[in-house]
Amino acid sequence: MEAQIIKIRYRDHIIYNRGNPLAMKPQVREAVGWLVYECADYIVLCWDRTIDPSTLKRAPQANGLVLLRAEILELRRIG
Repeated sequence: MEAQIIKIRYRDHIIYNRGNPLAMKPQVREAVGWLVYECADYIVLCWDRTIDPSTLKRAPQANGLVLLRAEILELRRIG
């Protein structure tokens, strides 16, 4: 079964260097991609993946996010 396409808004952690810690807060970000896995605690979103058989010696690679449900502000299923 093909993974469903979603658009998601979430709060993301911030790394800072030489900044004022009291001025820092999570950023709201958004992404679009395939919903690969979901459970009560988190989801796995893939936004870039190989479709052809890999010519590399190791398995095909993908890029995406693992997001905690507690940080998801909006999840909209597309199509």
